[in-house]
Amino acid sequence: MSPQMRRPSRCCVGKIRQILPTRNSINNVVFYDVLFDIPNPERELNIQMTAQVFIVLARAKGVLLIPAAAIGNAGEGAEIKVQVLKATGSVELRAIKIGIRAKISAEVTTGFRRRNRS
Repeated sequence: MSPQMRRPSRCCVGKIRQILPTRNSINNVVFYDVLFDIPNPERELNIQMTAQVFIVLARAKGVLLIPAAAIGNAGEGAEIKVQVLKATGSVELRAIKIGIRAKISAEVTTGFRRRNRS
């Protein structure tokens, strides 16, 4: 029986060495074999182990976010107009610039401030 790591709270940080070009599709999900360089001082990780991996492409902390549904297909760096509800109850169009975009939200880099009640 081969040893298995069954601690979902365990987090390893490493670097991608190589993404192998052959892909596998299972239930409409595409999988790639990836080689990582990860420190393993406790020798808990073994060759050919599988893992669920989250790859961070960009990170921003303490930024203003807008729901991705509010910006349509606008990508990072796009300048668009969004509807803003003013304190008076009226709606105005406001030009904003999109920063980092994820599936559910996007960063607003210009055109809006926190607690903006104009």
